[in-house]
Amino acid sequence: MFDETDIRIIRKMQANSRISFKKLATELDLSVDTVIRRYRKLKESGKIKAAITINAAKTLNTEADWFFISLKPGSNMEETIVKLSKISGVTSIHSAIGNYDILVETINPSFARGREIEKTILDMPEVYRVITRIYHIPVAEAPIPLSRPWLESWLMVSTLKLNET
Repeated sequence: MFDETDIRIIRKMQANSRISFKKLATELDLSVDTVIRRYRKLKESGKIKAAITINAAKTLNTEADWFFISLKPGSNMEETIVKLSKISGVTSIHSAIGNYDILVETINPSFARGREIEKTILDMPEVYRVITRIYHIPVAEAPIPLSRPWLESWLMVSTLKLNET
């Protein structure tokens, strides 16, 4: 999946996504060409993607949803993750072991938008079940670290696909 050099590049870019390739190469004791080539390869393969972090205080977003997704047996998780990553509002996707196969985190401007995302996920043929956890975001405390349990949880909805064949 990732070799040691890829991991070093990724960690540096996670810490400072605006770092120049030249500075990154210097800090990692690599050539600039190596850093650029590896970054492009990681991006083109879909292993990494550039993202923008939303400041909820500035945009008045009020909701974060976590979608715990169970896939049907034999479903291709990688293909499903690619489909999920194309949904507007998705901030992170995690593969899981246990009761669920995938966790999708979103930040939304409204309850209605969260339900649109939920319906989009449920309409995927490989999805068996979705459990949705909805979090209230206190705007005064934004930006919100989405993967943190201290956000105020105010509703849990279980949704099953009923049109199984």
